Amino acid sequence: MYSPAVQELRAIERHLVEEDLRDVLLLMKVMQSHHNGALYPFAIMGLIGLVVDEATRYVESARAPSSRYPTAARMASAHAANVTKARARIKLFDDSEGYAEGLVRALEVARAKGVEWLNFKHRGLLSSWKRVVQPDLGVFWVGENLLATTHTALPSLGMTSSELESLMPIQMHKLGPQLRDYGQSVGSAIGQLSHELAATGWMVAWNPSVPDDVGVRITHSNFIGAKFYSAAAAGLEPAEERFLGSLILAIAQINTAIHLLPKLLDPNSNLLLRFQVLTTFHSMRMLQQAAPHLMPDNGKVIAAEAQPRISVAVRNLCGHYGLRSAARYAVGADDPLGAAIEGTDGIPRDVFQARIRQWLALRSLNFAQCISKGNMTQHRALLGDHT
Repeated sequence: MYSPAVQELRAIERHLVEEDLRDVLLLMKVMQSHHNGALYPFAIMGLIGLVVDEATRYVESARAPSSRYPTAARMASAHAANVTKARARIKLFDDSEGYAEGLVRALEVARAKGVEWLNFKHRGLLSSWKRVVQPDLGVFWVGENLLATTHTALPSLGMTSSELESLMPIQMHKLGPQLRDYGQSVGSAIGQLSHELAATGWMVAWNPSVPDDVGVRITHSNFIGAKFYSAAAAGLEPAEERFLGSLILAIAQINTAIHLLPKLLDPNSNLLLRFQVLTTFHSMRMLQQAAPHLMPDNGKVIAAEAQPRISVAVRNLCGHYGLRSAARYAVGADDPLGAAIEGTDGIPRDVFQARIRQWLALRSLNFAQCISKGNMTQHRALLGDHT
């Protein structure tokens, strides 16, 4: 058995896990109930993968040696690698296979597969003309802001590099059932985690209430991929052309962090804070390599004292569930995660969170001048507006 002090710490950490699982279940309920809900997975499956994988890792590592409960069941093996990769890709410009280069490659493959699928669909008489006018890329928007594309969705939903490489055009028609099975596997894993937490005294709220006004209107436009990427490259000017897909994924994640999730989760949600911190931390690193000229604040200079500064220790607090060396700040606090952040980096949660959100909002504004629904209209495919 653990000592009373360790048991108290474990209780705090498990409560943090329970709160995030509750928010994930809320997101999944919104996906089921909102008229745009079927489009949300394009933007938030990486976040759900992060919670499921990290929560499972925590529950397994924190189990008392004398526990009579079985090891927390992992997801069905057919989907375990997908969730692990979705978790890795929330760390922009990263991947569980090949790290930064693995993600760059995965996005290049996803883009090539879209073209391959288009060519497969249009053969025979008039095929060349059809390929010119037939769109092969879907883009989803929140207002004027890019939220996801069908090309970024494939790797960000956790498909492994080998799966992407071997994907045949005819299989593209079966992605819906495959992704449905993936979602069911995620739900099953959450159920197993909830059961194990309940066995130790915590209970995940299986039926969180969804406010009537929760939900975000998402619109959809179709493009010929080559034209979209050409316009995006001209606007974003990446350091290397191969970084373009990763840069578009970064834009999508930043806009998810500032324009989508705040409309779905409580403003003080720990899960919202975790996602925004991880997005900011890894976006800064990615932009320095892929597009350093996009880092200035677009004429709205953030005072030096208000710049978000995220230590590796705080990044790890937000990316994992164990409190580690920050435990001494969290024990006895009303807001354990906030106290851990303040104790580690010396910044109160409300100030820290405000700086993060200001940086994300300015980055989103900066990106919107390069790629927005309005300025990409001229590049849209014929009859490509599905607003």
